[in-house]
Amino acid sequence: MTKTINFKIHSIYLILLLLILFQNRSSSEVLNDSIIQEDTTATIDLSYFKVNGKSHLSAELYEQANEGNEPIGNATLHFYYQLGDSLFLINTISTNSEGMAICNLDGLDLVGDQEGFMKCLCSFSGNKQYSSARQQLIIKNLQISLSFQLIDTTKTIVIKGIESTGRGDQKVIDFTSVELFTPTLFGEMLIGSVEFMNGYATLDFPTDIPGDEEGNIEVIARIMENGNYGNLVLTSTKNWGKEFIPQMDMAHHKLWTTDPPVWMLISFIVLLGGVWSLYIIVFFKVRRMKKTGIMDINY
Repeated sequence: MTKTINFKIHSIYLILLLLILFQNRSSSEVLNDSIIQEDTTATIDLSYFKVNGKSHLSAELYEQANEGNEPIGNATLHFYYQLGDSLFLINTISTNSEGMAICNLDGLDLVGDQEGFMKCLCSFSGNKQYSSARQQLIIKNLQISLSFQLIDTTKTIVIKGIESTGRGDQKVIDFTSVELFTPTLFGEMLIGSVEFMNGYATLDFPTDIPGDEEGNIEVIARIMENGNYGNLVLTSTKNWGKEFIPQMDMAHHKLWTTDPPVWMLISFIVLLGGVWSLYIIVFFKVRRMKKTGIMDINY
């Protein structure tokens, strides 16, 4: 009887111990899952670009980690165009090793609403490692043009900005900043920053910017990270720069300089060596003739 009671008590202890271990393991798994879920949250940054009239969407997919954002490569992103409550698939693109995906919008007739806003959407369905994510972008269609005019004998850069509405109308823009740059040897130089007024922005062209041999200079107009229009870039070339005239250093082609051309040194050494070699040959020939008596003459 006592053995039976002890067996039952031991069985009860064993069952309770197993229940405690199982509960601790389940709590640990839940905690680990929550930590993994927090560390593998995927995020999408969606941007709109129009470069020289060609439009595209740029999406960056990355993981929000404690040590910083880590790109998510080889992930499938879906790009949509939203009209009202309907979504229309534009394209499905995989991200590269840097988590970037570019969706080309050329040739697509994207219509905005009555105020001219176009709605685009990028989504990531998620997988076993990363959570799902989506990002919406609302922009307006802006057309800019760049021209060069002489206004009262002053060289002037003229930028025109026209906004397209969903009704097919066009309206001028105001109070939007545009920056003008020109490429240099080590990057880009800012020419100036102006604002649109009644659809136009003007800037006097500097007269001290060097161009190429024909005076051509490239001008870049940029509207970056604008809340309504996204990122716009337009380039154009004009021969308004200072002509570049290469200066030939004539002293470099002289033998008596501290840094003469290599070909001139080689030529000089070869010629001088040939002359001295001829002197030496003649000297030994004459000496040999004297020793053999060939030069003795009997009168």
